[in-house]
Amino acid sequence: MLRSLSNLSRSFAVASKANVQNSIEFLLNGKKVTLHEGEFNPVQTLVSWLRSDKINLKGTKLVCGEGGCGACTVVLTQYDPITKKYVHRSVNSCLLTLGQIHGQSVTTVEHLGTKDKGLHPVQKAFVKHHAVQCGYCTPGFVMNTYSMLLNNPSPTLQEVEERFEGNICRCTGYRAIHDALRAFTKDAKEPDDITDNSECKTYIAPNPAKPLESVKPVDISYKDLHFYVPTSFEQLVELKKKHPKSAMLNGNTEIGVELKDKEPDLPAYISLHQVPELNHLAIVGNDLVFGSSTKLQDILDFCIREKTNVSENHSRLLRELKRRLQTFASTQIRNSACVAGNIACGSAATDMSNFLIGNDVILTILDVNTGETRKINMDNFYLGYRKTCLKPTDIITKFEIPLCQENEHMFVYKQALRRDDDICIVSATMRVRINKENKVEKIRLAYSGLSPSPSRARLAEDYLTGKEFTLENIQKCYDLILKEFPLDELSPGGRVEFRKQLSSSFLFRFFNQVEKERGRVYDKSSTEELPRPHAKFGIQTHMTSKGCECDRQKQSMYEPIHHRWSEQMTTGQASYTIDMLTPTRGLYGGVVMSTVPHGIIKKADYSKCLAVPGVVDVVTYKDVQGINLVGDVINDEEVFAEKEVKFVGQSIAMVLAEDNETAWRAAKLAEIEYEELPSVLSIRQAIEKQNYFEPRHHIKKGNPEEAFKKCKYVIEGEMEMGGQEQLYLETQNCIVEPLEDKKLRIYSSTQAPTTSQVQAARATGVDMKDIDVEVHRLGGGFGGKETRAACQSNMCSVAARKHNRPIRLVLDRKTDLEVSGGRHPMLCKYKVGFDENGKIDAYWADIYANCGWSVDISIAVTDRSLFHIDGGYSIPNFFTQAFLCQTNLPTNTAFRGFGAPQAAFFADEIIDQVASRVNKPPEEVRKLNMYKEGDKTHFGTVLKNNRIRESWDIIDKQFEFAKMRKEVDEFNRTHRYKKRGIAMIPLKFGISFTFGTLNQAGALIQIYKDGSILASHAGIEMGQGLNTKLIQIVASTLRVPHDIIRIDNTSTNKVPNTSPTAASSGTDLNGWALHLACLELNKRLDKYRTPDRTWKEAVFAAYLAKENLTGQARYATPGIIWDWVKGVGNPFYYYAYGAAASLVEIDLLTGDHVVHRTDLVYDVGRPINPAIDMGQVEGAFMQGYGLITMEELIHGDNENYKWMKPGYNKTNNIGYYKVPGFNDVPAQFNVSFLEGGDNEVGIYSTKAVGEPPLLLANSIGLAIKDAIKYARKENGLSEQFQLHYPLTAARIKEFTSAKI
Repeated sequence: MLRSLSNLSRSFAVASKANVQNSIEFLLNGKKVTLHEGEFNPVQTLVSWLRSDKINLKGTKLVCGEGGCGACTVVLTQYDPITKKYVHRSVNSCLLTLGQIHGQSVTTVEHLGTKDKGLHPVQKAFVKHHAVQCGYCTPGFVMNTYSMLLNNPSPTLQEVEERFEGNICRCTGYRAIHDALRAFTKDAKEPDDITDNSECKTYIAPNPAKPLESVKPVDISYKDLHFYVPTSFEQLVELKKKHPKSAMLNGNTEIGVELKDKEPDLPAYISLHQVPELNHLAIVGNDLVFGSSTKLQDILDFCIREKTNVSENHSRLLRELKRRLQTFASTQIRNSACVAGNIACGSAATDMSNFLIGNDVILTILDVNTGETRKINMDNFYLGYRKTCLKPTDIITKFEIPLCQENEHMFVYKQALRRDDDICIVSATMRVRINKENKVEKIRLAYSGLSPSPSRARLAEDYLTGKEFTLENIQKCYDLILKEFPLDELSPGGRVEFRKQLSSSFLFRFFNQVEKERGRVYDKSSTEELPRPHAKFGIQTHMTSKGCECDRQKQSMYEPIHHRWSEQMTTGQASYTIDMLTPTRGLYGGVVMSTVPHGIIKKADYSKCLAVPGVVDVVTYKDVQGINLVGDVINDEEVFAEKEVKFVGQSIAMVLAEDNETAWRAAKLAEIEYEELPSVLSIRQAIEKQNYFEPRHHIKKGNPEEAFKKCKYVIEGEMEMGGQEQLYLETQNCIVEPLEDKKLRIYSSTQAPTTSQVQAARATGVDMKDIDVEVHRLGGGFGGKETRAACQSNMCSVAARKHNRPIRLVLDRKTDLEVSGGRHPMLCKYKVGFDENGKIDAYWADIYANCGWSVDISIAVTDRSLFHIDGGYSIPNFFTQAFLCQTNLPTNTAFRGFGAPQAAFFADEIIDQVASRVNKPPEEVRKLNMYKEGDKTHFGTVLKNNRIRESWDIIDKQFEFAKMRKEVDEFNRTHRYKKRGIAMIPLKFGISFTFGTLNQAGALIQIYKDGSILASHAGIEMGQGLNTKLIQIVASTLRVPHDIIRIDNTSTNKVPNTSPTAASSGTDLNGWALHLACLELNKRLDKYRTPDRTWKEAVFAAYLAKENLTGQARYATPGIIWDWVKGVGNPFYYYAYGAAASLVEIDLLTGDHVVHRTDLVYDVGRPINPAIDMGQVEGAFMQGYGLITMEELIHGDNENYKWMKPGYNKTNNIGYYKVPGFNDVPAQFNVSFLEGGDNEVGIYSTKAVGEPPLLLANSIGLAIKDAIKYARKENGLSEQFQLHYPLTAARIKEFTSAKI
């Protein structure tokens, strides 16, 4: 294929005279688009271009900008030179540059269908199965499904489950999405045909247009860079020769992430997507050979296709390459990326690098200057951290991987935070050839994650070579590996002990897998990775079988009608604040942020910012027209820092520019000089320095001091719960428009419009009446937009007043994660007294919460912790208090559960400690201490209609807990390196805002003379289905069909003084307010609603009679009050109950785990909309699962994370912060509602559902602990140990301490 430079017959220069064009051409939704030089930036991402106001295809969402979430998925249709067919690839448009789509066909969600035109079957499936909540992730799921079906109309269930590891949903819990996708499988399809449902029209979109037949090379200049698209290898060679410092783009999965955060700093970028010579794949002799641009997905598909066509020996490499690629990245990334790009970046933690090194791969490299082709072994490729042997004039052209031969064995290993689509903590490839005398002839042990660059464990290799392949010899290599890779506490990436342990565990597993493959004696429990069977879900008895045929002409109370805007969400037509067009004359903001955790600002120089073309101004504290100090409860946060900064990321100034990119890049040029001050970066540091906010609330019941003296057993301890990021998919954003008379209109993605209104009025020096806040639907909130959204609107309001121009501010994912705060990390120091049966008589709990740099709503969060530290257990003598730790970290804030999850998890763990001490099963001790009907809580409330024991008994019977315990015991007895565990927990959760004043809401209903109804209320739709349920309430109360009702955007000029949509109170408060308004209207209209009149006729008759067709009402929850001084009152209106049991399995070699089964029952009263409520239960549970097991926030703190700069957030994007994915649902997930539910004080007898089920996820945490206890006992360790959540693989491995 390759020729020397002297034989090149066509150079790019020659081609340019006749063929090269200064524009790109592509098809977009079937229509040809031509972009000429000067009209566009060729390295602009496709998603930002699609979402621009000019193109306005905003169904494609931008969430992470790193290819980690799938929300930006589009379909790229291209000709595949390997299969000689046109293929439709789902790709991340946040990584592809505009220049890279030259000559290709792009399809976005807008092509598939619309609400008016009809829905594509894929879209209909999502609607039918209620697989939509906030809807922000939905277009990405739809497009990935669409791409799959274009290439494979009848996939298997396994093919579906392997497809969506790169699509994240933060709302649904994935069960409904699984159901929607299974409708298309050939082995799990439902009997009903979704395309025949009558309610939603079906529209079969034309298949994506084939790409342009004739593609010319491209040469485009933009500012100081050149962008090229060669169409032949010869052209590429000439371009690389001309621009040796150029970047070659294939999937752009590495360079694209870098370009997101900085200006292009290379003179040229060359896209390889039209160079066919670099895209080939075949088995040649005893080698697997592929071109450097061959896509990872093509290699994966080849391995699957050819595995059965080769010898058993050869198939081993294909088997392991398939396994490596399946966990390497998402489908979207594999559809774009290539092996060359993965290794060329030189990262220490790439998965393909150790695979290539471990398999003695040969690279072919062409030096374009000399024309010489050289072959190098992968051993010689890496020179150090992010350093390779490649010269600027080099092009990698192909890879040759030797297939396994007789007596040769090869396996791959990887451990990450999450099994799918995650960066490895450590990964390895091991290959050995063993002769008939059981002697090692050749062995290669290659690791990533143990050293600055991927490397071989040569000391261990040298030791084993020539020796017998025995466990004894393998064990002697453990120390040799550690000697060769001396990690210490300053090693980047942290988790040092875990990484050391993995190096040995992988080798131990390798030994046993090889012995198994050779037919020799091996340990079965060590060879197999944890199984992940197809997920099974309990029968959804509350759901209608008619799918989309829910009759919208009915009132539909208690019916599972679909989310009112689900059709628009599947088609990309649903609009969010971030999708709004920028107003005329609008400016964009970019925030200048603190780079130290604590310091005095000595000097601020913005001259470099102002020198950037397109920058208009820099706004600082000097421009604040009102008061610079704002806050939710206490005014302790500056809009712009004046003299002192208190965390990394604090707002110091805001650059205003003509476009978003310019504003943010200019902001990074600000020169701020600090005098650094001592910082407090953890709870323990705050305790040491007594660094607390006031007040310090407490609750006392009985006389715990005296009770402890009488208890037979008293134990003390402490436990920790880490923080959690809300990770709503739509980031914080707002638009502020100046109006006449100093008025401002704020469009914000907030859960609390009045909070934004109050603070903006304070910052700009006007009255609340002069600030209108309007909220569209939110792309997720989970509490993170309750108070923190005001930070953005405050800055924009100041800027809008100064310039009298609209100001827009959009945080990217990285910035959002760095500044917005999350769930409060907490530490609990406890003391508990009990008898020989485990009956608790005395309980003392000190709760320490990491509040961050300001108070925000930490008082209310910790108050709820104090109210829930009892869990589901009745304890006679009780004392608990909360310490609000002030640290130099982002302010922590509301998050689903609001302090209750941490407290309830602590309570369940304390019960577990008591059970271990008296040597009784935890479930027995739980039931012994569980609340009964009529018991009083530790704050004096009598529990009426208490269904906690009823819930417990249902799960106990359904789960067959006693039988399951015997099965677990037997499994653990026969599996040394795998252990299973089970746990069952109860749930009690108080419903209401703990700050009583917030328990109120208003509503406005306007009936028009044609009979249609417009309802406004104080709540925010953020995916929880609030507006759909409220429409059902209005329809039922007015006795009208729900299709004539519309709920408008929430606005402070329609319903004033709104409480935040939080505390699971949205339906309760706003439902009651709307209900009362409807009752008032019924009083006026009933006399016109005669049997001979339709609703429309009755309304018109009332209009002619001059009746008031507007209803307004205010609702306040009665009897909610708590006096912290006296310690008396009633903090909650009612309680929700439930129970859950889980079965897990852990891998003692890696710390990995899998959830085999979860059974859950929840007391929802009478569900207004069972489908929506079920989605809330499942979504909350999966969010809790993430909190318990994988969602770990890491900040540099000079203690545990010394390898990081103090105060900096390492987990600042989806690449590092992992949430549960599509395949992380329990293998068997049985969720049900408590039957016969009623709530005499709830609107239409329903109960809150948003937050409480999250707490039931601790059944997984305690099941993991149960499995750990088995392992510890087997290894001679105490069964009593203190938990620190999340139970990541590293912590599980640390707690088990398995001997190998």
